[in-house]
Amino acid sequence: MIVADYIITTESTCDIAPRILKEWDVRFSCFSFSFEDEPEVQREDISMSAPEFYANMRAGRMVNTSAANSSAVESTFRSILKEGKDILHLGFSSALSSTFDTTCFVAKELLEEFPERKIYLVDTLAQSAGLGLLIKKTVDRKNAGASIEEARDYAESEKLHIAHWFSVDDIKYLKRGGRLSTASAAVATVLNIKPILHTDNNGKLVAVGKARGIKAAVQTLLDKYDELALTPGKGTVFFCHADCPEYAELLRKGLREKYGMEDFLTTDVGPVIGSHIGPGTYSLFFEAKER
Repeated sequence: MIVADYIITTESTCDIAPRILKEWDVRFSCFSFSFEDEPEVQREDISMSAPEFYANMRAGRMVNTSAANSSAVESTFRSILKEGKDILHLGFSSALSSTFDTTCFVAKELLEEFPERKIYLVDTLAQSAGLGLLIKKTVDRKNAGASIEEARDYAESEKLHIAHWFSVDDIKYLKRGGRLSTASAAVATVLNIKPILHTDNNGKLVAVGKARGIKAAVQTLLDKYDELALTPGKGTVFFCHADCPEYAELLRKGLREKYGMEDFLTTDVGPVIGSHIGPGTYSLFFEAKER
């Protein structure tokens, strides 16, 4: 029996550069954003560079974001189905966006039009380069010969074993988004407290600790790698940062010095996620015993 060809799809909020997704043969639907003082809607993937976007945020410009709409998802899916290929969609966490529900609706409609095709949807409960890492591991399975069902089952079984750990340099953006009270934010600023956050098993970004200063926060993330990594020192690690490459370099340096690791990918936090957590965010993603 010949296994039908299939394409893996996702959204731009995986924070993997479009050129890399193209290399992986992964297609995506795009989220968008706009500045409150300039209502023109801009695509997340092509509108401006990450440094330019975060320079605007540092200048005080407020950002509105929009999930991938049904027409964008339909366009992505329809082009694949017309090629006679099936779809395995690895979606951005449903706890953070309505896009997964929209994608389910679009898939149902298209399957009525293309009943001979398959569309499988995985709510990854992941975000940013954590979603990107799951995509990469699933792509590797596909390239090794996995059927669409085998790749789907692998993604489902693996998704809660991709750890997402973050910290931020400036907590005012967390305060603005309601994740920290004004009083807590004021105290944290005075004491140079850096929150430690991660994406939990429900797909939500939650604050779970704190550290005094950047170096301590970076060390806390590295300690989490030591504690949770499935096989410390082995496997691929993804870093993601919001216009603070020096902090991502501290994470890379820590893993190089302790484990001799070099299998890394460093990416930018895109405007949609970055608008909620702000410039100065840095993160570490790896395969883990648990999130």
